[in-house]
Amino acid sequence: MLLAGVVVISGKTHAEALSEEAFFLKAPVVLSASRLSQPIDEAPAAVTVVSREMIKASGARNIPDLLRLVPGFVVGQANSFRAAASQHGLSSSMSRRMQVLVDGRSITSPLFGGVQWYDLPLPIEDIARIEVVRGPNASSYGASAFLGVINIITRHAAESQGSHAVLHGGSNEVVDGYASHSGRAGGLDWRLSLQYRQDAGMSGQQDDYQTRMATLRGDYQLDRQNTLLLQGGISQTPREVDSLNPSVPVRTQQASNYFAQLRWDHDRGDGRHFWLQAYTSRFDVGQPFSFVFTALPGQPEDDTPFDLLATRSDIEFEDHWRLGDRFRFVWGGGIRRDEVRSLLVFDTDETLSTDYQRVFANAEWHPDARLTVNLGGIYEHFDITGDAFSPRLAFNYRLAPNHVLRLVGARATRNPVIYEEMANLTFSVDTPSGPVVNEAYVSSGGLNAETIDSLEIGYLGHFLHGHLDLDTRLFHEQLDHLIAQTLLPASDYNGFVYDYTDVDRARVTGAELQIDYRLSDRHFYRLAYGYTRISSDDLTQPLSGSAPEHVLALLGSFPLSRHFTGSAAYYYNSGLTYLRDFDGGLGGDPLDPSHRLDLRIGYPFRYGGSRNELAMVVQSALGDLHDFQEETAVPRAVWLELRMNLPSL
Repeated sequence: MLLAGVVVISGKTHAEALSEEAFFLKAPVVLSASRLSQPIDEAPAAVTVVSREMIKASGARNIPDLLRLVPGFVVGQANSFRAAASQHGLSSSMSRRMQVLVDGRSITSPLFGGVQWYDLPLPIEDIARIEVVRGPNASSYGASAFLGVINIITRHAAESQGSHAVLHGGSNEVVDGYASHSGRAGGLDWRLSLQYRQDAGMSGQQDDYQTRMATLRGDYQLDRQNTLLLQGGISQTPREVDSLNPSVPVRTQQASNYFAQLRWDHDRGDGRHFWLQAYTSRFDVGQPFSFVFTALPGQPEDDTPFDLLATRSDIEFEDHWRLGDRFRFVWGGGIRRDEVRSLLVFDTDETLSTDYQRVFANAEWHPDARLTVNLGGIYEHFDITGDAFSPRLAFNYRLAPNHVLRLVGARATRNPVIYEEMANLTFSVDTPSGPVVNEAYVSSGGLNAETIDSLEIGYLGHFLHGHLDLDTRLFHEQLDHLIAQTLLPASDYNGFVYDYTDVDRARVTGAELQIDYRLSDRHFYRLAYGYTRISSDDLTQPLSGSAPEHVLALLGSFPLSRHFTGSAAYYYNSGLTYLRDFDGGLGGDPLDPSHRLDLRIGYPFRYGGSRNELAMVVQSALGDLHDFQEETAVPRAVWLELRMNLPSL
């Protein structure tokens, strides 16, 4: 049985079970749509897989760039350490409306929402594949899975035995180094990975950064029925932060990220499988620079340091059952506690916390050979918004052996993050007459959960003996109680004052197309296209412009000659306006259409009996890319890449 991050297949080794070739049969197996391993044409949602070969061919150094290969996804680089990655609009630098998992643990921020992509202790070289569920998936993963789920699955330790290294060096001060060593001791397979990354950041901004990270993974086969996954990681990122405000100096931050995870899998046989996991994570940011801070008008001023601390602890279990050849289901539940502390953001030294509980179930039924019915739902309790139930019903009908029609109806919710519910901060500027409030974020609280009702119809076809896959989708989404910043009258302040309200509504309609043509692991092509249209009254923010109408991605990997391989990736969006968010009001300016071209040429060679490669990568070959705001840009960069595999060491 295949599960997120864990494989239990009787009679097979882990390395055999996780062979990448198994994922590219006529109907690839996906893990994320319903918590049941399913052929992609029986899954109750549209799912895009970004394979390990695609990761390499794209030339990407970071995870958000890989999401450009997903239909309808728009990615913008806000600064050197923050990327906006979302689908179907409502795009901001935080991108709060997606659930993001790594090996089954949520990595969305308890404080602001979204993901601190560049602070994750997650080397891109350790990723086996990324599955993206394109559409609401709360019935499987809860309130954060509002617009979809990004499930990042890392490689089993048995897949990478030996020593491996990847080096980058080039323009824009790009210097990357990755090294890993994997071994085996009895029933334990383990891998230690180390990585260093740096570059000079964005053009037009002083925001260079360095990241150092280490991760350790162990996969322990206790016996034929029981396995343990143990992993942990740490990253440290000193970086410069440039607010683009001449009155606020460039400051140095130190960001730290830690996690630990333990998971027990028990295969009871006869289609029954149970797992239990616990994980904890901690993210903190500090900097020597202090803001002159005024909590509210009339209160005394204070010199308040910039500090952020967010922790998450979670326990979850799943129980899988199979009843005959036509019916199987999974159910489970979990509890979570999020804790945050920031004197600057909340005007208190106290630790603020939220508790969240959930119970979920998903069932798959085959009434006949042509029809697959998926029914699922989740019941949640969140101590800010109370109880919620999110159901999903999907029908997959096989028109012919390689042609499937899918109809899905779903509901999902998104709970407000702690910042939206409890924010209380101001930014002040020193003047000869004293501090002047420049910007304030003061939440009134009492927010409701956002809701989305979605209906979609899709078609999946396999052609040319499984070499060509076609995935199309039409969707309509109704969103209510959308939480957004609201500009308030500033009679008591000298600057801008923002509150958070839940009064916005929007209707999103669109279409998506994905075509994959694969001849081999090194010769393949992908076309991903998304059309999105948003209708909204724009009561607080320009929601109707928060998605490009057209998004296109093309990726090709192909042999250039007997000795060289090539790949090229082209990305286009027709322009959008990112919603303003905390941290100096990033976004908010209309953007023109953007074009980006990345190129990679590789020279494979053998050394010491192993396969290695020397490559040259050109990022943003068409010139500097303004894909988030006009003041800054992703610069054109060129670097050399060396990949070495030394299994004998």
